[in-house]
Amino acid sequence: MKVVLLKTQERGSTADMRFDTVRLKFTRAAVHVHQDNDNVCDKAKMAKRETGAPIISRYQDAWPKAFAIMLSAGITVSLLRPSTFNWFPVDANMSLSIAVFSMGFSIGGERLKDSLRNTKPTFTPALISSLLVFPIIGIAGCLLASMTGQSTSLIMGLALLAGCPPGSGSNMVPAAAAGADLATLSVICTLCTIVAGLSFPVIAVFTARLASTVRSRSTRATDSLLSFNSSLNIAGPAFITHAFISLLVPLLLGAATRSFLQMMFNQNKIKDKQTPASKLLREVAEALPSVGACMVLLTATNKTAHLSMYTHQGWPHAVLFVIVIHALSYGAGYYAAKSAGCSYEVAVACSIQAGARNPAVGVVVAASLLRSLPMAAAPCAISIYVQNVLGSWLALMYRNLN
Repeated sequence: MKVVLLKTQERGSTADMRFDTVRLKFTRAAVHVHQDNDNVCDKAKMAKRETGAPIISRYQDAWPKAFAIMLSAGITVSLLRPSTFNWFPVDANMSLSIAVFSMGFSIGGERLKDSLRNTKPTFTPALISSLLVFPIIGIAGCLLASMTGQSTSLIMGLALLAGCPPGSGSNMVPAAAAGADLATLSVICTLCTIVAGLSFPVIAVFTARLASTVRSRSTRATDSLLSFNSSLNIAGPAFITHAFISLLVPLLLGAATRSFLQMMFNQNKIKDKQTPASKLLREVAEALPSVGACMVLLTATNKTAHLSMYTHQGWPHAVLFVIVIHALSYGAGYYAAKSAGCSYEVAVACSIQAGARNPAVGVVVAASLLRSLPMAAAPCAISIYVQNVLGSWLALMYRNLN
C-alpha cells in the first residue's frame, strides 16, 4: 500500500513538473512576443521620425469634424441672424475654384492617373448612379407633394430641385473628409455638369407636367416653366463653361502644380532621404484640404444668409421634403454603386455626388420665370444648406466606417 502511494506521489510530482515546464515556456514566449511588439513599435517610431512625418498630419482627423461643427454653427447663425454674413461679399465661383485647386494639389498628378486607371471598369455604373439617383427621388418627392395636396409653389420648386445639376466644387470637401476617391469624383462631377446643360430643363419641365397631370389640372406656373425650354442654347454653354472654369481647370492646375514641384524637389534628392523642400511640399499638400473646407464654409454661410427669407416661407413642409430627398439620395447613391461592383471609395464618391446638387441654378430660374410664386424658389434655397450640413456629417460617418 505504501509502495502504491509513493508511486502515485511520484507521478503527481512528475505531472506538476511537466506543467511548470509548459507554463514556463508559455511565459517565455509571451515575453518574447511582447518584446517583439515593443521592437516593432520602436522601429515604426524611428522610421516615422527619420522620414520626417509632418506635424500637420496630426490634424488630418480633426479638420473633418471641425468642418462639420463649424458649418452647422455658421448655417444656424445665417438662418437666425442673416445680417451677420451680409457685410462681406463672396464670389462663389472664385471660392469654389480655390477649393477645387486645393483638392487637386492634395491629390497630385500620379495619384489622379492611378485612381482613374484602377476605377475604369466600374466608372460607367458609377456615372449612371450619380446622374439618375437624385432626379428619380426628386420626381417621386414632387409627385408625393402633388398627391398630398401641397401648394403649387412648393410643387414647382420641387420640380426645379429635381432637375438641378449635380454639385461641383462643393462636393470635393466632404468627399475628402469621407476618404472617397477624389479622382473619380472629379471626373464624374465634370461629366455630370456638362450633361446637366441638357438634362436640367428636360427634367424640370417633365416633373412639372407630371405633377400637373396627377392633379388633373394645368397651371400657369407649368406653362411659364415650359418657356425654359427655349433657353437650352444659353443653359448648355453656361453649364459647360462652369464645368471647365470652376472645376476641371482648377483641379488639373492643382495636380500639375504639385507634380511639377515634386519633380523639381526630387532632383536634389540624396539616395532615399527626403529634402526639407519635399517634406514641406507634403505638409502643404496635407493641409490644403482644410483650406478648401474654409472656402466651402464661407460660400455656404453667405448663400444661406442671402436666401434665408425662403426658409421662413417654406417652413415646415418644404424643409421636410428637401431633407428627405437629399437623405434618400445619399443612401441610394452609395448602395447603387456598391451593387454595381464599385469599391468602397468609389461608392462613397457616388453617394456624395448623388446627394449634392447645385440648387443656386434653380433659385435663379424660379426668380426669373416664376415670379408669381414666391415660394417656388424655397426648395432650392433650402437645399443649399441642407445638403452641406448632411454631407459634412455623412462624411464623418463614412470616415469612421472606413
